[in-house]
Amino acid sequence: METGSEVLVPVGRIVGAHGLAGEVVFRPYNPDSDQPRPLSKVFLVDPSGTPSPVRVRSVRPGPKGVLVRLDGVADRTAAEALRGREVAVPRSSLPPPGEGEFYWVDVIGAPVRVRDGDEIGRVAEVFRGATDVIVVRGEGGERMVPVVEGFVLEIGPAGVLLDPAALEEPE
Repeated sequence: METGSEVLVPVGRIVGAHGLAGEVVFRPYNPDSDQPRPLSKVFLVDPSGTPSPVRVRSVRPGPKGVLVRLDGVADRTAAEALRGREVAVPRSSLPPPGEGEFYWVDVIGAPVRVRDGDEIGRVAEVFRGATDVIVVRGEGGERMVPVVEGFVLEIGPAGVLLDPAALEEPE
């Protein structure tokens, strides 16, 4: 996902409103993340995938997630209207990944191969369901593959290697 020249990295989702003064409940994808930060710019991604910038006014822990106050969100009705929006931050605001680590955004566009086989497509998207799921698009159409041991043998910015069982249709 991009906006202008900035690559955006999804870091979590707004799951509801808190109180009457416009705070939202943010659920981070990585519980150890320090995103979003107070006074930083984040992007709220609407259902069509369009990101809109907004400034974070404050961040504090809450009982069901992180409580975030955003510029322009002054009451519960406005906060509720943001339920389900993904929150993304500019890639430049994130620390570089450690040795052997990567961000999911780094895998987008990577070739996907089957063990002992040819390239079947490229990673088009990664989303979070019950587990992380990669969407592979190729000549054979689109396939969704859960990122679980046994299906995904290797994954990283250089490519993805799948066990053939990952592509079998369930009976």
